[in-house]
Amino acid sequence: MRKWANIFRFTARAVLLAMGIIAFLFGLVSGAEMENGIIDGIIDNSPNALPGLALLVSTAIAWKYELIGGILIVLFGFFLIYFFNFSGNNFFPITFIATMLITILGLFFIGSWMLRRKLNQLN
Repeated sequence: MRKWANIFRFTARAVLLAMGIIAFLFGLVSGAEMENGIIDGIIDNSPNALPGLALLVSTAIAWKYELIGGILIVLFGFFLIYFFNFSGNNFFPITFIATMLITILGLFFIGSWMLRRKLNQLN
């Protein structure tokens, strides 16, 4: 059981960290234009990086507190599923898969916490 708890934890940490960094950096620089300078463009475009930052903060919380962070990530994933897939006429399968993956990885943190708790009760 400890092996599976470690696999769940490591997988969720690694994939969410990578997704969060990519989403943050993409949101930060994707709309930055060179017209007024790259720094001004990044500052003007910084609100687009907030979802990536929220994912990174949730992952950092889950790194320390698996249950609380896992719940936050699952709720954030559900919000992203609704917002990016069902709030308008913009359903794309790749976006659905990416947002669903966030929710599943949040469940990995919760599963890892549950397995570790069960192991501690057995000892």
